[in-house]
Amino acid sequence: MEKINFENNSEPYINAENLNQMQDNIENAIEDSIKTKLLIITRNVKGESGEVSYTGVGFKPSKVSAFMSVDGTLYNSKGFCDMNLTNSCVYQSSANVYRNNSSNLVVCSDFSNWAQNGAISSFDDDGFTINWSKVGTPTIDGAMTIYVLCEK
Repeated sequence: MEKINFENNSEPYINAENLNQMQDNIENAIEDSIKTKLLIITRNVKGESGEVSYTGVGFKPSKVSAFMSVDGTLYNSKGFCDMNLTNSCVYQSSANVYRNNSSNLVVCSDFSNWAQNGAISSFDDDGFTINWSKVGTPTIDGAMTIYVLCEK
């Protein structure tokens, strides 16, 4: 970054070149610090446990928000993960009851017999990795559609 020259009276000497450079520096700093990207991902409700990497974000996120639904059902969740990989969400089970979950970004569950849970395990250079955990045998067919807003 170019320094501004000061003359006798400690008044800043700014010319068109200095001003343009300052503007470019400010624009670059803003562009580098504020980035968002929306990814729409799908996951089969009956998918097996394991880690899945999602790419195409274009930067390493520092936090995400996720909104999940299964079309034609009541199943949905709203979750968040911060830069410390603290995952939490609120989800609606088949009994039309909202429940809190302090360890997952996404939960699709009937609450008593089965669940498909997902927690972000890492933020990567071009996206993130979710550790999926299937519990029991899901009794519904279909895909979870998950809208993930990545932020830097």
